Amino acid sequence: MESDGDFDQELPLDPGSNTIQLRVFDDQGHAGTSAILIVTVTLERIDLRVALKWDTDGTDVDIHMFQRRSEEGNVFADYDAWNSDRHVYWNNDSPSDFGTTEESNPILDIDNTEGRGPETILLQEAAAGQYHIWVHYFSAYGYDNEEIPSKATIRITVNGGTSDAEIHEFEKTLEHGWEVWYVGTIEMPSGRLIQVPPAN
Repeated sequence: MESDGDFDQELPLDPGSNTIQLRVFDDQGHAGTSAILIVTVTLERIDLRVALKWDTDGTDVDIHMFQRRSEEGNVFADYDAWNSDRHVYWNNDSPSDFGTTEESNPILDIDNTEGRGPETILLQEAAAGQYHIWVHYFSAYGYDNEEIPSKATIRITVNGGTSDAEIHEFEKTLEHGWEVWYVGTIEMPSGRLIQVPPAN
C-alpha cells in the first residue's frame, strides 16, 4: 500500500458471480473491512479454461500448456527451450501459433509470483490437437526464505458456457522448487481428458 492509501492488485474473475471484500490491518493489528462488491462476468463459449491456484504465500507456481499433435509426444520443455512452438506460459502469455485466428490462440491472464494464484489460461476456440497441461514449481522459497511445499489445484473446464460443459479438478502437493507435474491432456475437438505418458 502506498503512503497515501492507494493500492492496486490484479484479480482475475471467474465466469458467473464473483464476491469481493477487502480486509485491511493497520500496524496495531486492527482490521477494517470494506462493503461486499459482487461482480458478474458473462462469457461466450470458452472451449478450454485452465485455472491454477496454490496454498502458500511468497511462492511462485506456474501453469504451462503445450499444443501438440499425437505424434509429437508429451514433453515439458527444458528451461533453455521454453520458447518452443505452441507453448503458453508466463513469458509467452499470448502466443499466435496455436491456430489461425485470434480466437484459436490462448492467453494467460496473470503471472502471479507472490503466492496463491490464481493463474488462468483461456482458449476460446481450440484447434484440433492435444493440449498438454503441466505445472512448474518455479520458486519454492516463501517470505521466510525457506523451501516449503505447496498444494497446487488445477481446474480444467471444457466447453465452458454451454450445456456440455465438463469440469475436471486435480490436486498435488509440490515438495520442492523446480518440480514439474503433468496434470493431463485435453484432446480437441472431442474435449476428452486423456493421459499421455510424458516422453523421455
